[in-house]
Order: sequence, then structure tokens, then C-alpha cells
Amino acid sequence: MVAFCAHWASEHFPPKAVWPPVGSWFFARCYPWLLRTPDTTRLETHRRDGYLAARSVRSGWAPPAREGALVDAVRAYLGHFGPAGIDDIGKFLGESRVRPVRDALSALDQETVSVIDQDGRAMVDLADAPRPSGDLEVPVRLLPKFDSLTLAYAPANRERTLPKPYYDAVIKTANGQVLATVLVDGLVAGTWTVHTTKRAVEVTVTQLGGWAKGVRGAVGDEAERIGEFLGDAGAREVSVHLPG
Repeated sequence: MVAFCAHWASEHFPPKAVWPPVGSWFFARCYPWLLRTPDTTRLETHRRDGYLAARSVRSGWAPPAREGALVDAVRAYLGHFGPAGIDDIGKFLGESRVRPVRDALSALDQETVSVIDQDGRAMVDLADAPRPSGDLEVPVRLLPKFDSLTLAYAPANRERTLPKPYYDAVIKTANGQVLATVLVDGLVAGTWTVHTTKRAVEVTVTQLGGWAKGVRGAVGDEAERIGEFLGDAGAREVSVHLPG
């Protein structure tokens, strides 16, 4: 694998390219020819990472063409997280230059519309994307660590889902951790952890801010559902610990 990575890199990157200091596996797992194995994607696992060749899962798989790849990535991003600003798109996709993002949006001109948010910020969205009203009822959800929704927007704009008073409680800049979160009405209102043994699953929820009447029960129900999932559908005993 190391030899393969070195050969591929020699054909695709400049001779003086700087590689991550942690070694070739870091480089390899960042590219789409490898997929994580199902047993190493579980929330509670602490095993060594396992990988499969992408073609072993999808026989017709091929690496994306370099030309047009950013356009496809921007389209996919907007489909999941739009409307969004150019800074949001660039931050999530790891493109620090504004010009390539603008060029990609120009290529998507017939597929996108301009949107102005409540603070007057110019944003872009897919023309056929749903834009629900602000009073839509949203169910409680427990999101895992490093969930894309938590990191979907540029840091200055993350209040869309992560209220500013809770930012430091969720995103730990000192050690690069992003905690698992509890969403209430689409906004972060807590964090949660899971501890597993061979016989049991323990889900613990930490509350952030005040919760309206009925929220505690809804959070408990969702935590129980997540616990059952992580406990292999009843194979292990599930316990849920809520604040208060």
C-alpha cells in the first residue's frame, strides 16, 4: 500500500509537495479508493481502523475526474447544507481560495438561486431545494462526534445550528475534538456520550441551557433508541442517564 501511495502521488502531485508527518496511511485514507469497514465505523468502537478497496463494494467505482470535481462537490454540499455562503462552502470543502468556489458556483448558475438570510447575508441554494418555514416542527436528534452538520458552516456562521454560548462546550479547540450533540428544534441543546461493555450500553446526556416542557422526555426517548441501536437491537442492556 505504501508503494502504491508513493507511485500515485508521484504522478498526481508536484515533486516538492509536503506530506502529513503521520505517514502514508493518513494520506491513503483521505482518498476515495478506500472505504472504512462497517465494524470500525461504530460510535463505541476503539479498534484499529479497517479499510476495504472501494471496488470491492462497488465494482463500477472509479475515481472522480479532476475536471468538474469541485462543481460536483459544491452541488452535493448545497444539497445537504444549503443555503450557504461562499465562505461556508470553502471552509467545509477545504478550499481556502475564493476564486475556485466562485467558478464552481458560476458553472451551477442554472441550478442555483440567491438567498438573503435574516441578517442580510447573501447565500446560495439549489433552486429545487426545499425551504421549509421557520415554524416547522423538528424532532429531537442525537448526532455523533464530528457530525457534518456541526461543522457544515464557517466558524462565524455556525450559530445556525450551534448557539454561541455553547460553542466551547461542543468544539474543543485545545484538542481538536467535536462532541456528540443533542439537537432540539434543530439547534444544539446538549451533548451526549456512550459507554459500552459486552453486556450493556450506557448513554449519558448533558444539558446545555434551559429545556422547554416535554423536551426531557423526547430526549430520553431518542437516547433510548440510539442505545438500542448501539446495543445490537436488544442484545445488550440499555440504560439512559438524563440531567436532573
